[in-house]
Amino acid sequence: MWLSDADKDHSDCDCFAMAVLSHGDDGEVYGTDGVIAIKKLVEPLKSCRTLCGKPKLFIVQVCVD
Repeated sequence: MWLSDADKDHSDCDCFAMAVLSHGDDGEVYGTDGVIAIKKLVEPLKSCRTLCGKPKLFIVQVCVD
């Protein structure tokens, strides 16, 4: 869902924050539709020009069984 928002205009935003709470493993998060690497969640922000130079906060809590 939010991965497609990287090309939208976020120039009126002061920062970006994302919280993920789930089960997972080293570097991965388990979602309802499969496993995704945390790096893959962060990747779209690298190409988002309107968030360039703005603070980005990531909170990831993963329960490892």
